[in-house]
Amino acid sequence: MTAGPAKLETNLEAKSETKSETKLANKFATKPRYTSIEYGVTVLRLSLGVMWIAHAMLKLLVFALPGTAEFFVSIGFPGFLAYPVFAAELGGGLALLFGVYARQVALALMPVMAVAASVHFANGWVHTSQNGGWEYPVFLLMASLSLWLMGDGAYAWCRSRRFSPNF
Repeated sequence: MTAGPAKLETNLEAKSETKSETKLANKFATKPRYTSIEYGVTVLRLSLGVMWIAHAMLKLLVFALPGTAEFFVSIGFPGFLAYPVFAAELGGGLALLFGVYARQVALALMPVMAVAASVHFANGWVHTSQNGGWEYPVFLLMASLSLWLMGDGAYAWCRSRRFSPNF
C-alpha cells in the first residue's frame, strides 16, 4: 500500500518538473526576435555612440578642456560651456552605446551638433579645410535625427516612448 501513494507522489513530482521545464523553455522561446531593420538601427546607434565619444575625447585629449574653452571664447561663446558640452557628448555617447533612452539622447544631442555645424559652415565642406569643415557635424546631426526617427534598435537597455515621433 505504501507503494501506491509513493508512486503517485513521484508522478506528481515528475509532472511538476516537466511543467517547470516547459515554462523555462517557453521563457527562452519568447525572447525578443529582432528584425534586420532593428539590427541595422543598433549598428547606427553603436557607431553614433562611438562617434559622439570620439568627438568628446577630442576636446579632452587633443585640445584639453581649457583649450576647448579658449576656442569657445574665440568664436563668441562663453568658455565655461566647453565643460557641459564635453559632458553631454561623452555621457550621450555612452548612453547610445548601452542603449539607455537612445532615442531621446539622440534628440537631446542634436542642438549641440547643430551649433558645431554652424561654427564650421564658413570653413567649407571637407574636414581638411582650415579649421575643419561642416560635413562631419552635419553627418552626426543627421545620423542622430535618423536614430530618433527609427528607434532604439535591438538590445537597448532602457527604452521610452517619450519624445518619440508617432507616425
